[in-house]
Amino acid sequence: MKVATWRGGTRFTLDEAPDPVAGPGQVVVDVTAAGICGTDVHATQGLFPWTPPMIMGHEYSGVVREVGRGVNRRLIGRAVACEPSFGCGTCLHCRNGRISQCAKATRVGGFAERAALPLDCVHPLPKGLDPVTAALAEPASCCLSGLEMFTMPRNATVVVMGGGIMGLLTMAIARRRGAARLVLSDPLEERRQIASKLGARVGGDPSCPIRSRSGGRSRASSARAWWWIRLARACTTA
Repeated sequence: MKVATWRGGTRFTLDEAPDPVAGPGQVVVDVTAAGICGTDVHATQGLFPWTPPMIMGHEYSGVVREVGRGVNRRLIGRAVACEPSFGCGTCLHCRNGRISQCAKATRVGGFAERAALPLDCVHPLPKGLDPVTAALAEPASCCLSGLEMFTMPRNATVVVMGGGIMGLLTMAIARRRGAARLVLSDPLEERRQIASKLGARVGGDPSCPIRSRSGGRSRASSARAWWWIRLARACTTA
C-alpha cells in the first residue's frame, strides 16, 4: 500500500509499505478520507513534539475490509469513523479513559491507504454519511469532550472565541446540548457568517479598530477592552 511519510519540516514522501494484517480483535480499514489537523501543520513547523519519520493523520474514516479472530465478519464493508490511538489497556491512564497519556500509547496514522486498528477504535457510521463528513468525528469528539467537562445550564449563553473548525463544531454541539444563545468572536467575516448560519445570534470582530472621540484610532488595547464590554453586554441582552 502507499503511505505519506513525514520526513521533517514540510518534507513528505509517498512510499510503499506492507499491507497491514488484522490480528486478533483487530480490523483493517480502507481509508476513504483523512483530514489535515492544525496539529499536523504545527508539527511541520516545529511547534509540536513529534519526531519524524512518521505517518500523520488522526482524523480519518474508512470501510472495513478485513477482520481478525474474534471479530464479527458482518463488520466487513461497513463504513466507520476511526479512533487513531490506543493504549496498553492496563495502566491507570487507560483505566480512567485517558488513553493519550498512556506511556505505551500507539497512534495509527491515516495518511495511508489502509490501517489496522483494534475493534474498539472503529465506530460504525449511519448509512449515507459521506466519508469527508465522517472524518470530522475525531475533532467533533474533542469538542464534545470539552463541553462535557462542565455542567452547562439549560438555556445557557455560550461564548466561543475563534471560529475555526473546532470553534464552529463546539458552537453547533453546544446548541444541540441546549444552549439558548450562541456568541462567536472571530476577526474573519466568513467565519462569522458561517456561525450565523449555525445559529449564532451575536458575532463580532475583536480586532476591529475603534474611533476615539477625537476622530483618531484608539490603541489596540483600548479596542480590545471595548470589544469585551460589548461582548459582555450582548451576552446579557441577546
